[in-house]
Amino acid sequence: MPKTTAPNSHEYKYKILYFLNKLPKEDYTTVREELHKKLFIGQSTLNRYLYIRKSSTKEIPAIVLLQIAKFLKVDPMDLYDIEIPETTIEDLKKLQEKTTPNDNN
Repeated sequence: MPKTTAPNSHEYKYKILYFLNKLPKEDYTTVREELHKKLFIGQSTLNRYLYIRKSSTKEIPAIVLLQIAKFLKVDPMDLYDIEIPETTIEDLKKLQEKTTPNDNN
């Protein structure tokens, strides 16, 4: 497979292609042809994972994403190209206050 830069890569949920495109051409080709076997998924499944759009509800299973991150030697969070909102305990307490019925009877 020829090494190509993903058009509109900013539209994708994951930055896996970004990291793959940083590999030398020979390594890139090997990875695109063989990585799916180590992940125990089909070639077409891996290709679908690479092009999941930000607007999609589809997700890469956590174990597969972790394996890809380990292979690429990056933090799994670096593979995401979406904003991950931070949640604090205070946020959860506020949510709990809104949803807990008032027991003042």
